[in-house]
This record gives sequence, structure tokens and C-alpha cells, in this order.
Amino acid sequence: MQIAPVTSSIITPSYRNSQWLKLCIASVADQQGVELEHIVQDSCSDDGTLDWLPHGHRVQAFLEKDAGMYDAVNRGYRHANDYSENFLENRFFDSPGSEVSGAGVFFSSAASGAFGSAFASSCG
Repeated sequence: MQIAPVTSSIITPSYRNSQWLKLCIASVADQQGVELEHIVQDSCSDDGTLDWLPHGHRVQAFLEKDAGMYDAVNRGYRHANDYSENFLENRFFDSPGSEVSGAGVFFSSAASGAFGSAFASSCG
């Protein structure tokens, strides 16, 4: 019996943490047995994030000023599809080689659908 993959939206707020964000995106992309929509909501970081994030194919990037982490998470939720929505801070990746584990903990709602990459920016 084959189990259908779980579809989930992962929201990652970001501001001035380019190196950790790269690790976070890679770790989420490496998850197996789940279909993911990874949304990064960045508040117009000035640490080099804007040089690479909009060009990535593994996330949907939304670049706009926000009023802090919780506002960024809510903005990310508004961009998400009607999947199970989960919040993942990229600060959880506090050492090289760490990764998201226990995908069943994060991804618990089955849904079907497809997604692609997206980019939106209101950074000046």
C-alpha cells in the first residue's frame, strides 16, 4: 500500500539572516515523503538575502516590509494555499548539518494540489 504524500505550507519569516535562511531552505527541500510549499516572507533584508532569494526555485519569496516576526508569519499565511500551514523559524538551524527532523510532526494534514515558485517584492 502506497501512502499519498502530505501537502503542507511552510512559512519562514526572515530578516537579516541570509546564511541561516539558506540552511533552512535546503533542509526543507531535502524532506522526503511530503509535498511542500515553502514561503519565505522577508522584510527587505540588507545582508545579501535579496541578491539570491528572489532567484531560488525551491521557495516562494515575498519581499516586503513588515511590523516584525508575527506580522511576517501572518503575511506568509495569506500567500499560502489551502494546505496545512506551519511556521518554521530559520533560527532552529543553529549548527551546520542540522536539519528538520520528524516531518510527521510538522506535516499532519493531507491535501492535494500543485505549486510553483513565485516572487513578489515591494522593497525599494
